[in-house]
Amino acid sequence: MIGSPPPTDDILRLWIYCISGFITVIFLMIMICSIVCRQECLDRASRRKAREHQYNRLQEWQQQVNSFPNLTHRPASDILAELGIGQYQPQSV
Repeated sequence: MIGSPPPTDDILRLWIYCISGFITVIFLMIMICSIVCRQECLDRASRRKAREHQYNRLQEWQQQVNSFPNLTHRPASDILAELGIGQYQPQSV
């Protein structure tokens, strides 16, 4: 029923397989973690650049809005005349 113990070479081979499998799993885990970490760093950098770009665009828009002339103290007819709205403009033939 109980057979003879396996030869020492088989036990040694089994240990080598187990250790090499364990080392392979550890290596794969390190590789996956490094890839994930690198991707996370790239994502953070792209989000930061997008946020800076959006902030710069908002500043440009704010400067454009601030550069508009103050229209509250001018009559509407002057503003419409500058824009060419409501005036008869002869068409060139």
